[in-house]
Amino acid sequence: MRHTNLSSHNAHPVWAQEFPVLGVPVRVECTDAAVGRVLGAALAVWRQLPPALRADAGVRLRVIVLDDQEGSADAASFAHRLVDVDRLFIQAPGSVGCADVGRGDGIALVARRLAGDAEMLLTGMIEPLTLFLVSALDRQPVHCAGLVRRGRLVLLAGPPGVGKSTMACAGLLRRWGVMAEDIVWVQQQPQFRVWGHTGAIKLPPEAIQHFPQLADHRLDIHPVSLGAESKVFVDVPLDLRPFPPVAHEGTLVLLERGPAARLEPVDRGALLSEMTAALQPGFDRFPDAVPAVVEGIGREGGWRLAMGPDPLEAVGLLEAVIDRASGATSPA
Repeated sequence: MRHTNLSSHNAHPVWAQEFPVLGVPVRVECTDAAVGRVLGAALAVWRQLPPALRADAGVRLRVIVLDDQEGSADAASFAHRLVDVDRLFIQAPGSVGCADVGRGDGIALVARRLAGDAEMLLTGMIEPLTLFLVSALDRQPVHCAGLVRRGRLVLLAGPPGVGKSTMACAGLLRRWGVMAEDIVWVQQQPQFRVWGHTGAIKLPPEAIQHFPQLADHRLDIHPVSLGAESKVFVDVPLDLRPFPPVAHEGTLVLLERGPAARLEPVDRGALLSEMTAALQPGFDRFPDAVPAVVEGIGREGGWRLAMGPDPLEAVGLLEAVIDRASGATSPA
């Protein structure tokens, strides 16, 4: 992106609102009222969060819409780079964003072309900056999918590519609530909580072959290109998005590949050892997050689940465990 002289643009916000994202107050300011209303509509659900779940300290995100039309038509080519543990940098054609947790502040300079694509603006720029900022305020990210069955949270942990998003989609088809498809956020004070945030499950294109049933469920499915990575977005219906997206207890599951679906118990030590060994760059910013999850969710142990060739069968194994624990005798 070429140097942008902000003095040639209106950098003063004409729209500003506050939203308790993951319980953390986020003040969003925008120099374009129409774009601001789009952001407000996307974040409006957080306004329903009960006051008891809201923190006092917050962050700010400024969105400056540039009118010079710089950038190519490929506005979805985002590059995300962790400058250091406190700063995230995002670049797209004609647009750039930066979040600094030390300052509690983020800024996005957004080309008009990108500002007109709400999904790309939110997915590629606004959500990553916002979640990076709030993660420093006792919302530590942990690499897990979060599904809900009969009010109980099930955390699926495992390395990238193991199938967390695929399992989330399988759970969706079996009417599980989807709280998170890849990342949850852990709050440790004043009490242990696990937060989720998702409106869509992002699948690799090849994973769609597991789900010929998707067409029968009338779900909104569409391909999206995020830089060099292509994904298929499966929107989560509103009635399957648990709200508030927060839990205090649940079941912890280590997900792995295997020739057949298989579920077996594991002890607390194995949960801690394997989840710690699998930490990925970015998630290692908060080394105490995994022990907190094991203490809060897996203190009595958990499960190891081999997904097998049919993720719907694997979800069925989990259903039996959750239903037995809840005393259920009939399907949800």
